[in-house]
Amino acid sequence: MYAPNPEYIFAMKAEAGRAGSFDFEDLMALRDHLGLTELPGALAIVEKYIPANRSSAKTKLTLETLFEEEV
Repeated sequence: MYAPNPEYIFAMKAEAGRAGSFDFEDLMALRDHLGLTELPGALAIVEKYIPANRSSAKTKLTLETLFEEEV
C-alpha cells in the first residue's frame, strides 16, 4: 500500500488552504507530527514540492496563521 509522505501532504494542504474545510486542522496536526515550530521550516517544506514562484500568496498567509496559533 502506498501512502504519501507527510511533508507532501502538508505542502498540498498549505497550497490548497480551503476555507471552511479540514485543511487547517490537518495542517495543525501535520505541523505537530513533523515537529515544525517556525514558519521558515514550513515554507521550506512547501518549496520542496511547489516552487516559490508558483506558490500563491494565500499559501504564505495560511502558514503565517498556522504559526500564530500556539505550538
